[in-house]
Amino acid sequence: MTYAELLNAEKQRIDNLKSNVMFKKKYTDVMIDLETLDTKPSAAILSIAAVAFNIETGNICDDVFYKKLDYRDQFDDGRTMSVDTIMWWADQDPAVRKEALGGKEKLAYALWELEGFFKRNCVIANVRVWAYSPAFDCVILNHANAGCEDLWKYYNERDARTYVNICPDVVESLQLVQTHHPVDDCLVQIEEVCAVYWVLGRAI
Repeated sequence: MTYAELLNAEKQRIDNLKSNVMFKKKYTDVMIDLETLDTKPSAAILSIAAVAFNIETGNICDDVFYKKLDYRDQFDDGRTMSVDTIMWWADQDPAVRKEALGGKEKLAYALWELEGFFKRNCVIANVRVWAYSPAFDCVILNHANAGCEDLWKYYNERDARTYVNICPDVVESLQLVQTHHPVDDCLVQIEEVCAVYWVLGRAI
């Protein structure tokens, strides 16, 4: 075998290994949900949830991401809260409010862990990122993560609210309720998105 043939064979072996790694990262989509103290891009973040799933099968990744954050620490970095959002939280169930406001983790560390979550479970170049809606959750996360490596490609963001409203009867038939716990809300939104996806003949 010539040197060129050996080189080509080694290249093929490496490409095959890369393909196997890509295949194992089987989750095509991620649903994100934030709880915050403002609606601006600069909002202080109370919690971050991200759940990876396969929209074709409905399979959900066991590696669920959920971090409760220290919001007070974020004010020193210029993140914001609003009176309207504080009043909204005051009207919520006390147990929900206690869960949302009880975080201790630093935002920077949570974002670093979120990057690891994406790299473990998804192919960054291809994964679709869903939220209710990206103009809120994705914008706030990207603002917080400014100056760091992108967690996903901006053109792969998907608006779950708009998408499920294409088939309101399908969503209504599921009779699902969002609780304002980020993980629970992600799971509800995933079920709605998958149901609509299948009804639409796998069109996004």
